[in-house]
Amino acid sequence: MNLKTFHEQKRTQKSILIFSIIILFLFLGIIFFRSFALYEQKYEYDAIRGKVPTLSDYNVTLSVLVDGVTSETIPAKGSGKTVEKITCDDGIYGIWDYEKWNLSVQNIVNRKTKCQIEFKSKYLEDILNGTDPVLKDGLIPVVLEDNGSVRKANLESEWYRYEDKRWANAVILEDESIDYQDGEVIPTENIESYFVWIPRYRYQIFDNGLYYGISTKENKAVDIQIEFERKEKLVSTGTKKGEWLTHPAFTAFDVNGIWVGKYTTRNKIGSGDFNIIAPDQLEITLSRNIWHSIDVSKAFQNSYDYKREYDSHMMKNTEWGAVAYLSHSKYGNVLSDFTSTTGNISGFYLENFRSYVMGVMADKNGRPLSGTNANNNSGFNGPLGSGQADITDKISFPESKYYDLYSYNGETSNFTARILGDATGEMGPFAINELVSEGSAIGIYVNSWHDGIVQFPNSTKIVWFERGGSSLSTASKMFSFDGSFGCGFSGHSFRVVLAF
Repeated sequence: MNLKTFHEQKRTQKSILIFSIIILFLFLGIIFFRSFALYEQKYEYDAIRGKVPTLSDYNVTLSVLVDGVTSETIPAKGSGKTVEKITCDDGIYGIWDYEKWNLSVQNIVNRKTKCQIEFKSKYLEDILNGTDPVLKDGLIPVVLEDNGSVRKANLESEWYRYEDKRWANAVILEDESIDYQDGEVIPTENIESYFVWIPRYRYQIFDNGLYYGISTKENKAVDIQIEFERKEKLVSTGTKKGEWLTHPAFTAFDVNGIWVGKYTTRNKIGSGDFNIIAPDQLEITLSRNIWHSIDVSKAFQNSYDYKREYDSHMMKNTEWGAVAYLSHSKYGNVLSDFTSTTGNISGFYLENFRSYVMGVMADKNGRPLSGTNANNNSGFNGPLGSGQADITDKISFPESKYYDLYSYNGETSNFTARILGDATGEMGPFAINELVSEGSAIGIYVNSWHDGIVQFPNSTKIVWFERGGSSLSTASKMFSFDGSFGCGFSGHSFRVVLAF
């Protein structure tokens, strides 16, 4: 072997050695990367196993507590657990999707992040998708039995079931110092007010409701399609038949539902002048006199001051509509002979009384009208339908979320000013009510939903909405509406709503 050949072989061996080392490093690198990837994937897998979507680009670890105890798994949907709290690092915001039963993460950053989810034992109904009743101290969940007795509900047991038309109820006590145990009967004499939970939902628009004038009544009542959804879901903004609309009663306050007064509002005054502001005299039961003969402004002020910690307020027209639509879905039974919206004791009761609601017409400049004239008005400051000088020495209108404002309308047979979801225009077409005698104070038209008596308020005379009525079927009361002046009448009352 000559020297040249020897050097060539050495170079070849050296090249092979270097190549082998490179291959070895590459192999080790692949093993290390694969191990690291598996390690990273473990974190990602844990997140995905917990049903956390779209986290493949980032490091997210989950810590789960169930009733205060660390858990390696997330409780199954329908297991009687609810998310009490979600805490994430680095300003990341976690939202639990009750419909898909997973975690949605917002503001995620490109670094390791930890989220802790705390679950608590609590009854939930799957179909509500997380819009189950929201409670606060002083608002006591109850179960109403068919014989009328009221028992404090156990939050870990089934105390409502909308799928079976059993709506959630809660009460406010006269003497809040008394602590009742789960299952214990609460005496009716210690109940100041009853409320019914209306879960947040979107509905499929079944009629555009843009009816002008009087035509022929049709039988157009249908089962309204409803899907419950939490406030974190993207709001549905449909405007046409067949599209979906998140009901405006919930978006106005950005809540997962509202507590509505189960009965027409009562008072503890007994007799005398009812046209006063006295929120401490307000109650919602069947054992007192109905609070009537009160101006809208005073009815609102009493409702508003009743329970400020619950954002209490006088029922709006759209809030009445939210109850009406739920009652005419598969979750209600307003067509029964029973006087509630569910056909049983758990519902919203329709009484032989009209209720003023916070729904008012606007003048030509878009301002809410106080009333008809100087003698017949709501007691709110504002213009008058008669064109007389504005009311300026009374109560100011509240923040706009507390009332529905309807665009200028000069005719009681023009329903185009309706607000989708308020159960007015969508109940058309409308026809002359042949049963109404001349000079009657009630509306002169009927709608196509159970012959509800209707008359749309107008901006020149009857500027305030009222709902319900007397001598009508439960369904007719639910879908009736009329206009009035805003001042107190013996046949007019109001309802209270809590929104928090």
